[in-house]
Amino acid sequence: MILITEKNKNLLPVLDRLQKIIFLSALLLTVISQDPLFGKLSWIMLIIICGFNANFSAYAVFFFSAFFIPSVFNVPLFFTIKHFHIAFVVLLAVYFLKQNLFYKIRKNVYSIFPFVPWLLILSVSFISSILYHQTHSALSMSANILSVVISFSVIACILVGEYELILNSLLFFIFGVSTRIFLAADKTFYGWPVSRLAEPLIHNTHVGFLASSSLFLLLPFILTKQDFKKQLVSWFMLIFVSMGLLLSCSRTAWFSALISYFLFFILLFLLRHTNHLPKMKISIKWFIAGVSLLFFTLLLVGICSSQEMMDRLAALQIFFEADYWQYILQDRQNFGPFGFFRLAQFSTVGNIIKHNFLFGVGLSREVTDFHCFYLTIFGGTGLFGLFLFFSFCFLWMKSLLRQMFQGRDDLNVFRIGVFCAFFVWLVSSLMETFIIQFNVWMIITMGIILTQSAVAGKTDLSS
Repeated sequence: MILITEKNKNLLPVLDRLQKIIFLSALLLTVISQDPLFGKLSWIMLIIICGFNANFSAYAVFFFSAFFIPSVFNVPLFFTIKHFHIAFVVLLAVYFLKQNLFYKIRKNVYSIFPFVPWLLILSVSFISSILYHQTHSALSMSANILSVVISFSVIACILVGEYELILNSLLFFIFGVSTRIFLAADKTFYGWPVSRLAEPLIHNTHVGFLASSSLFLLLPFILTKQDFKKQLVSWFMLIFVSMGLLLSCSRTAWFSALISYFLFFILLFLLRHTNHLPKMKISIKWFIAGVSLLFFTLLLVGICSSQEMMDRLAALQIFFEADYWQYILQDRQNFGPFGFFRLAQFSTVGNIIKHNFLFGVGLSREVTDFHCFYLTIFGGTGLFGLFLFFSFCFLWMKSLLRQMFQGRDDLNVFRIGVFCAFFVWLVSSLMETFIIQFNVWMIITMGIILTQSAVAGKTDLSS
């Protein structure tokens, strides 16, 4: 233990700043490291610095929730070790040694209850896999999803009530999203070998979905009273996330973001009208004008810098023509712009429900490759699983909305953002299947945490 005296007391801000620099450097190096040995050394540095500050371990978990790439560690398990998995183990270790982990879990065990429908869905998948499919992929996928559900259940128990930590962790998640977009843009436009795991940006539905959902987690930070540094960082990341959304050229992400964008401001005006919002940093009308102007400017920049984006935008006009929709419905070979695979999946689901209408055939690779999450749930777990899924969605949204309208709460703006991010997932699920991605479960977990009441006057959003 270091004895704090008047002489070294002035060194505390310097040491704190040094810790933050080391932590940020370790985070980035674990993602961009080219050499596996260097990557492992980066992890060692990250683990050590998390030992000094338990909050860093939570920030790391949220940061790596934005990624879905293999880590430098190869362990023979039923799933590939990702950065998130390692960060989660570090979080458990730090909280076990410094924060009384088991006490937090026992105290906040009620936070696990909203995940029960998912445990039932996975149980149905396990049983159906054995009885009807007996495929290794179905059992492995169910076990993989179960591991993520358990991980985020524990995270919910750890973070309930820690609102300042939660909001800071959200910023680190968006920082992770911005980092992923930057690496993807670098590979697409410049090709510099910054990271061995970077992905292309254009026509990347995963990045588009990630950007569209995280956009609504970021907007509340700009609306609320944050310090100048957080405001500056928030606006800077808003530019990155918006450009990632536009340049992904994902029509699903564009439409889901647009629909949720209207929902965001409807809820914002509704809570303002019912006096359930605190005083905003800026007027809501000016905020809408400012964000819309930013999007329009970035749209022009994207059109000028990417021919693919300009072609994708120009092609959207055909969706507003009645004759084109008639062509899509009559095109039994390609199903128009939606692709033959989306047409073929209906036939596959039809064959599945002939065998087991109620419980499906398990979440096999055949089912999880569907480009519609609702068909995935229906085919994998049947009508019973689909009922459980919609029950979960209804209860999740109902709890969050009820908490919004219970009183005037500084966290209500963030509840709106989480609600709209979840809605992005629901809309995107019509055309894509995102279930194992960590950012989906991070949004679900944030909604569960924010359904708990904040103590009036205790939530400092500007720290």
